[in-house]
Amino acid sequence: MTGYLGAGKTSLLNHLLRAPGARIGVVVNDFGTLNVDAALVSGQIDEVAGISGGCVCCLPDAGGFDDALEKLAHPRLRLDAIVVEASGAADPVTLARMIRFSGVERVRPGGVVEVIDAVEHFRTVDTWPDPPLRYAAATLVVIG
Repeated sequence: MTGYLGAGKTSLLNHLLRAPGARIGVVVNDFGTLNVDAALVSGQIDEVAGISGGCVCCLPDAGGFDDALEKLAHPRLRLDAIVVEASGAADPVTLARMIRFSGVERVRPGGVVEVIDAVEHFRTVDTWPDPPLRYAAATLVVIG
């Protein structure tokens, strides 16, 4: 799940986590050294792995991304899905590539969800004549 800061990624994630019946693991990537987003979802989550201190796309060794996926993909957890909530600075194309080429055996990509803030989008993100390339990587665009 990608989108700029304030687009509504954590709100959408919280909505998904409230859906009955699904067991969801989450990798939360917060740009700051304190993983605030992980704290916002951890009370209602089956399993969480946090990556903080920068964008997962830019951190050395992806900040332990494969380790987080390996932890959450373990069969004993019996999760139905793993959602990656990337920082607002994450590049969806790079994130999709990281998941696709992850060394974790039990992980396969399900798609990229891009979250857009309908109020601020054209003033802050989509300011050029051509749409941002990040939309080409999106399987689904959610407008909040």
